[in-house]
Amino acid sequence: MHRPIRTDFSRMNTHDLAVEQLLHLPDKLIFDGSDFYGQQPYSVMVRAGQCVTAGECLIRHDAADLHAPSAAKVVSIEGTKLTLEPSAQDWQLSAKPPTEAEIYDDFPSFLGRIGLRGMGGSRFPASIKVKASMQADCFVLNAVECEPEVTIDQALLLHQEDLVVAGIEATVAAIGARRIVIAVRKGDKQLLEALRARFKYEFLVMPDRYPTGAEKLIVKALTGKMPPAGVLPFQFGVLVQNVASMRALGRAVSNGVPVIERPLSVISPEQNVHRNLIVPIGMQIGAVLKAAGCLQGKGQTIVAGGLMMGHEVSVDEVVDKGTTSVFLVSEAHVRGEARSCIRCGACNNGCPLGLHPIGMVERLANEQLGRPLRAQLAECFLCGVCSSVCPSNIPLVEQLREGKKCL
Repeated sequence: MHRPIRTDFSRMNTHDLAVEQLLHLPDKLIFDGSDFYGQQPYSVMVRAGQCVTAGECLIRHDAADLHAPSAAKVVSIEGTKLTLEPSAQDWQLSAKPPTEAEIYDDFPSFLGRIGLRGMGGSRFPASIKVKASMQADCFVLNAVECEPEVTIDQALLLHQEDLVVAGIEATVAAIGARRIVIAVRKGDKQLLEALRARFKYEFLVMPDRYPTGAEKLIVKALTGKMPPAGVLPFQFGVLVQNVASMRALGRAVSNGVPVIERPLSVISPEQNVHRNLIVPIGMQIGAVLKAAGCLQGKGQTIVAGGLMMGHEVSVDEVVDKGTTSVFLVSEAHVRGEARSCIRCGACNNGCPLGLHPIGMVERLANEQLGRPLRAQLAECFLCGVCSSVCPSNIPLVEQLREGKKCL
């Protein structure tokens, strides 16, 4: 029996969940092609010294292009890294909306041209995911947002619902889905009431425990069957998309704006900061914290992507399309002295997919990269439960994250 992990959701009231657009651009924006595309081939479309316009394509890729958030000068191209210097403080880009033919003649290609990637943290190209789901009968908006303290999806649903709906309707029209479902957490009673008043769709209420927002767990709750290993939601006739992804798509179909910005939560419990900001892709983490009014002090560390699924970053690293949040927390909150495994089995019992994290990590250490390990690594979605329950403080999820690079 799997032991569900409950977390202390000390969230703000829904009335306080504002979304703030960053008014002034930072001094520089940085894009590293290897971070966005790994070892996949891509083409840099600009040269050093060139001036680009807001929304202009910087990098062309088969699955997801990358665009300039504002008018800027390309000050350098060093290896895979592009550095831009914004030439205008105003980045409220509004372009000509695409025609229906441009959107629907080849919907997956349209998603690639606007640069849409999974904005729930996966960063997986939407063009590939949707192409495989073109015959899905059910569309699910994943609004569960089970990472502790992260509230950006809730804020978008409450304050930018028109864009979210535009993204949903475009996707449903393209794939021909007959059923639209919004998945939310059971504990968000006030949020659920507010959403029912705004969205005339079906609601799926998920258990109030982590990691209830995982796609496979949503499909299980929806269909009554857990997708087996290697089976994806589209094979059950279901397409699951994140709130921020649909908001970005809605902006593209309504305003003609590609994916140039990232809505995220910025949280510093010790400084009593909890804000939901929209910042440009490529903005350095340190600049994001400064814009939110956070100052990194002694004994504090930065975590991007959530306290469960995220990882420690430096002030020089940048926001990408999958950055859901930035935390400034005490080092003691995320670090502990690792000890030897005591064979308690807590990580195995805690894994929502029934995997064996410590066994996987040990096989990685011994370079036993056989088919069984690769299959388990492919299933693992790095929820972080194994690390959180380990009494020996073994950084299991970090080691599994590194191990997935062999796939």
